[in-house]
Amino acid sequence: MRFRSLVVWVLALFMVSESALAGLAVPSTYNAKVNTAISQNLQTSFIKRGFAANDPRYGATLDAVSNVATTAAMAVGGGVVAGATWPAILAGVGISAVASVAVPWVMNKAINWLWGSGTNDGKVQLSGADMGTGDPTKLPGMPATYPLVFTAIGPNGSGFFYDTSGGQPKVRMFRTLELQCVGMSSCGVPAPYSNLNLNEDFATIWDSQTTHRFWARRQNVLLSSVKGAGGNYTNTYDQVWELTTPTTNPITAPYQGTYKSPADLVNDLPADAANQPVTAQMMADALNALWKKAAENNPNVLPWSAADPIKAGEVQPWLDANPNGVPKGGDWFSPVSPAGGTAVPIPKTGIDPGGNPGNGGDPSTGTGPTCGGTGQPRCGVDVDDSGFDGKSADASGLSTQLDKLDANYQARVDANQGDHGVSWRDMLPDLRFGMPKVGCQAIPLDLTAVSSGLRFNLDICDNPLIVLIKQIEAWALYVFTAFYIWRRFRSSEVPAGAEQ
Repeated sequence: MRFRSLVVWVLALFMVSESALAGLAVPSTYNAKVNTAISQNLQTSFIKRGFAANDPRYGATLDAVSNVATTAAMAVGGGVVAGATWPAILAGVGISAVASVAVPWVMNKAINWLWGSGTNDGKVQLSGADMGTGDPTKLPGMPATYPLVFTAIGPNGSGFFYDTSGGQPKVRMFRTLELQCVGMSSCGVPAPYSNLNLNEDFATIWDSQTTHRFWARRQNVLLSSVKGAGGNYTNTYDQVWELTTPTTNPITAPYQGTYKSPADLVNDLPADAANQPVTAQMMADALNALWKKAAENNPNVLPWSAADPIKAGEVQPWLDANPNGVPKGGDWFSPVSPAGGTAVPIPKTGIDPGGNPGNGGDPSTGTGPTCGGTGQPRCGVDVDDSGFDGKSADASGLSTQLDKLDANYQARVDANQGDHGVSWRDMLPDLRFGMPKVGCQAIPLDLTAVSSGLRFNLDICDNPLIVLIKQIEAWALYVFTAFYIWRRFRSSEVPAGAEQ
């Protein structure tokens, strides 16, 4: 029983030790984050550069990016696409041609990434305070004199040396200054040394990279003095300051960045960088490299321009709008395709000239839209124009037909809104069953006896007062008639008991 417990304990210790030495933890399965980010940011860049959304070269460009990535993956993965990582693919498509300076790799970490070129093409050099410690024995040896330290580091620089003298090897850190003072009153001190007092041998320095506090002791001053116009002297000070921690703790050796293949970088990177988002500049460099390679000698794709490359500012809005989709440090080294895949997939979500309106998201799975949002490409529109098959595109005569329709419509509106001469005053006399309407005629007047030719008709029918009198007269006659009929009906009734 004791032996079994010992075996379990040893195995557990071994597993912990392996985990601690594994470096960056990367996903073992394909998750499409980098692939999707490349697709959507490329499409956004296409739009920004004025390419029409229905340009057939959209899809062709994405296909070409997939092809060049697949070719590179096959080359570095031994014929197995999923065996490659994105750094290896980007190195294979010649990213060093568009990314020649060190840039931050992930957010919230002081880790710089530099693509190699020339004899180091296909390799990467890492640097930065968050790369951890390195092997002190690989540092350069301590120079014999302080002037040689200044020569090795150069003016206004810093450096680490490994000192094996005295039987107690240790790491020593130095910073150098080169100051020019006119006369004895004005000296220009470069940042971050503006707090140094040149009249003292000790000063406090805050290291700008690690934000650690150091004590600095001026070890040596080399002075040259040149007399200038007006009798003033320009004095040049070459100073070497050795930095030690306030508590005299040993200074650790920094990470010694050398050019390595992408596969060898994983063990050097700190484990906590796996969950940090990749920076916009890293994404922009990747997009430029892939698009540039895809457009080489290919007239069927959208052209990439060295004068207008994709910039980090174009990528940042997408990163901000898609926090769950931003590739992280671990994703950067994850498989580029599903297991057994024969190509590096570049999704065609968002813009598809073939009529696909894009992926609007799936609430049931929690996935968001891939088009139409901030930093995303515009969604396509699927238009069904099958009803126009066989129809002529000639629009001549259309204006005349529209004018006719408009005139017809206006005539109907005018007819509905006009005065039709119908009112209750006109309708009520018609309800008088069996009674003729009361008519009105003009009165002819003949006054020729008074004056020759004096003959005319007196028309008072349209006078409002006469019209009202006419209507009262008509209704009075109607009421009188109705009353007369009712009296005759009552008088004709047989009295009770008179029947035989």
